[in-house]
Amino acid sequence: MSIMWSSQGRFYVDCDTEMLHFIQLS
Repeated sequence: MSIMWSSQGRFYVDCDTEMLHFIQLS
């Protein structure tokens, strides 16, 4: 799994589905 942090939250790529997910930090 590849995780990229940013000021607004984090992105990660699911290796199984190759889909990009975004988690927004509160």
